[in-house]
Amino acid sequence: RVGLWKWEYDWQTAVAKNQTPLQTEHRKIYPILHCGRLLGTIHLLLQAFTHWFYSTLSRFPFTHCPSTFHSPPLFLLQAAADQIDSFRVLMGGKLSKRSAQRQPSRSYSRGIPSYSQSPYNQGYAPYQQQYPTPPPPSYNDQAQGPNKRLERKFSKIDDNYKTLEQVTDALARAGLESSNLIVGIDFTKSNEWTGTRSYNRRSLHHIGEEQNPYEQAISIIGKTLSSFDEDNLIPCFGFGDASTHDQEVFSFYPDERFCNGFEEVLARYREIVPELKLAGPTSFAPVIEMAITIVEQSHGQYHVLVIIADGQVTRSVDTVNGQLSPQEMKTVEAIVKASEYPLSIILVGVGDGPWDMMKQFDDNIPARAFDNFQFVNFTELMSKNVDRTRKEAAFALAALMEIPSQYKATLELNILGASRGKAIDRIPLPPPMYGASFSSSKPSQSSSFEPSAPSYARQNDSATQPPPSSADTNVCPICLTDPKNMAFGCGHQIPMALCLGFLGAALVIFLHKMLLKPLLLQRRLNSLGARGPSYKFFFGNTLEMKKLRQASMAKPMSGLSHDIYSRLQPHLSAWTKTYGRNFTFWFGPRPFLVLSEPDLVKEVAADREKAYRKVEPRGVMKRMLGDGLLTSDGEKWVKLRKLANHAFFGESLKNMTPAMIASTEMMLERWKDHVGKEIEVYEEFRFLTAEVISRTAFGSNFVEGKRIFDLLNKMVKLAAANAFKVRLPGISKIYKSGDDIEADKLEQGVRALILGMLRKREEMVTNGEAENFGSDFCGLLLSAYHETDESKRISEDDLIDECKTVYLAGQETTNTLLSWVMLLLSIHTDWQEKARSEVQTHLGDRAPDADGISKLKTVSMIINETLRLYPPAIGMARRVVKEVQLGKHTLPKNTYFTIDTLTLHQDPEIWGEDALQFNPERFSEGVAKATKNNASAFVPFGIGQRVCAGANFAAHEAKIALAMILQRYAFTLSPTYVHSPLQIITIRPEHGVQVILHAL
Repeated sequence: RVGLWKWEYDWQTAVAKNQTPLQTEHRKIYPILHCGRLLGTIHLLLQAFTHWFYSTLSRFPFTHCPSTFHSPPLFLLQAAADQIDSFRVLMGGKLSKRSAQRQPSRSYSRGIPSYSQSPYNQGYAPYQQQYPTPPPPSYNDQAQGPNKRLERKFSKIDDNYKTLEQVTDALARAGLESSNLIVGIDFTKSNEWTGTRSYNRRSLHHIGEEQNPYEQAISIIGKTLSSFDEDNLIPCFGFGDASTHDQEVFSFYPDERFCNGFEEVLARYREIVPELKLAGPTSFAPVIEMAITIVEQSHGQYHVLVIIADGQVTRSVDTVNGQLSPQEMKTVEAIVKASEYPLSIILVGVGDGPWDMMKQFDDNIPARAFDNFQFVNFTELMSKNVDRTRKEAAFALAALMEIPSQYKATLELNILGASRGKAIDRIPLPPPMYGASFSSSKPSQSSSFEPSAPSYARQNDSATQPPPSSADTNVCPICLTDPKNMAFGCGHQIPMALCLGFLGAALVIFLHKMLLKPLLLQRRLNSLGARGPSYKFFFGNTLEMKKLRQASMAKPMSGLSHDIYSRLQPHLSAWTKTYGRNFTFWFGPRPFLVLSEPDLVKEVAADREKAYRKVEPRGVMKRMLGDGLLTSDGEKWVKLRKLANHAFFGESLKNMTPAMIASTEMMLERWKDHVGKEIEVYEEFRFLTAEVISRTAFGSNFVEGKRIFDLLNKMVKLAAANAFKVRLPGISKIYKSGDDIEADKLEQGVRALILGMLRKREEMVTNGEAENFGSDFCGLLLSAYHETDESKRISEDDLIDECKTVYLAGQETTNTLLSWVMLLLSIHTDWQEKARSEVQTHLGDRAPDADGISKLKTVSMIINETLRLYPPAIGMARRVVKEVQLGKHTLPKNTYFTIDTLTLHQDPEIWGEDALQFNPERFSEGVAKATKNNASAFVPFGIGQRVCAGANFAAHEAKIALAMILQRYAFTLSPTYVHSPLQIITIRPEHGVQVILHAL
């Protein structure tokens, strides 16, 4: 093991020197490193199982083991997770956020000095890390030459001022003309114990009658620099909490607006703190990168970033002496990058420290364009035995004395007022809402949307204890005795066979689910006559599916063919040729029967045996859709379906027409500037459909809902990227991938934004501005949430999930439909003219109305033909909950099937020899005639009682938009269009749809 440590040190040294590890002399020990890590992980897991076993035995009288702890040893499990995460580091990757959170949050947590010592006169001997001098060149990718470099300049400001006003005047005399403030606040977990000496053992974020250290620092900086801030707008961000860790920042306001003055900064800080879950680790890189983004967006105005934190950047115990930890390296790189912009960085240290490492960190940052970073010990200055006003002046001076010289440096370097156009485009998360509304489970209780502080924030802060010192880790993990012998030296010798038994049981369960059960099920299916590719261990056929999909999507389609089946479903296309129209394939350990015969689809729609259920989504898809109308079953689905029917059918749909017309009118006004030019309509229709669903369902507009749409769109792309991934059952409860963590953050952001929107609606009723919640979909949901009848009431999660579903489906479906209609009509201009003639006959130049829309037969034919060739979804999956006979197929319990929509829609036996051609005439006598009286052959919006609740809404919106476009414009296909259909939830044009507009 010692040898492995030495090899790993050499390996990581090569990485730090920008050498490719596999090209070094240590390549031969690469497998040994992995084996060592694996053995270490197993060893830690065995210790965890051992601890759990004895903790359980200690509850019974016949055991002698003390019952000190009965919970699993989380520190051992976390250590095992750290071992697993190190594989990423060895491969040149990054620590996962989950594993980074498990790293020691402060280097000084390993040596807590006694409270009897003076806070500022200790040597901090337990941990003295020396930074290299000069720093390794790999930490700074800029040249060290003298070009455009300024040496550190210290201001000539005197240090004998007694008031903040005198400091402000001195800054002005020293040459500071203007500055814009940015504030970053540290919300890492260590804030709960680093006020042990300096803040009476309270959390540094304690909210009480007196100001805590963070509030004091904000107040002093604000009083000093407010006169130099031209607009008094202050961007404020938090970092290090459970939603951001060391990767992101969150804005103080959900809509990302800035605070107006430091009074509002303090007020908003007090509102946010009770909502937060402190976490870690500490890295200043995200907030510095956020500040760079703001400077770039301001076209190079001078800014001062004030970071207030309780500790130095996280440095874990396994960081080699003389090297930087991942968090330190990112922070250094961010500081060096910031020197290319008119940005000064002030780090204000609050709490107990220790701060000696931070001072070394400040002094050893690589050479930069100018010295843009400095550290100030707030606690040391404010603990002096002098008048408070003098202490405040001393702190302000120490923090700001170098600002005038740094401001002048930006002038000399010609970076002030310059836009570089290459800043990191960071987008802050919304503030966390852990204690948000909808927590009431009984209608008699308050159901206000006002947030309630989480339980940890209400505990007595004075009871917060410092983290355990390093001595605590050198004891027996079972009874916490015999610190001299970690390996069960106190007599707790456990038979290794017992621990291996636990692992063996887990292995048996895994093999049963992933190997034995699928093989037995495949044998049963084969005996029933099912054909298809054989099961491959763990992955099923997903690897082949992914490979075929990547090959088919590698380049655009040749020509303008509508034969998109082999492009979007190449695996099904290949297997259909081999096994026939109905066959079975394996998605991981789950078998899927492919159905593409209308008679079988009709039986599924009838479901007389009640044997079919929706397939519950997993992973990112589950976070995106939740348990709403699209994914639920049973009584819950019935309840949600009634709400949707009320909102999107009949008179409600008719009342939405004016909003649809107004939204389309806004789009067509923009098009006036594109007459005779090319316009990309997929993006135009994305804005249109987002505006329509925002107005009709939520009583808002696209601008207010833009952030929700953006976050949902990111989740859609994440879901598509994970479409063919197979995961261990229950693994997400133990380990989360980077995509899982990103999806969690996006889900949390969407939830916070929706809660904010709903809170506004409720406040209108509470304040008397509205009599009720309204009759739109949002109002119906709120009414159902406040319903006193248990059978009609919906939960908080139902409320959020339904909003997400409508935002997503209401925008995406109509967007793609209109885009494909424009493509087809720009190719087939004869049908475009037929549709325009019909619109002019029934509507003339007036705005559409419900009566006129109902008469547009040709337009309906065109929409149906478009849905046939380019349906929104390419398949529908179901789960078999009991053995059932489907046609000639016997489906065992726990099998699955998918309805192949594209094969149904392009079957020559049903649609004729021109099935792959655009011919709306086939729908001239309705869908029944077009499908030869087999309506199950045309299923663009689903089948049976599960048909899409928004189908009529989407068709109605599409008719209105298309009619208004035809009234004003003709259009032809642009030569720049590239035919490349892409399936991401729906079938969309990968590169958009470009057309040339012609005014009528």
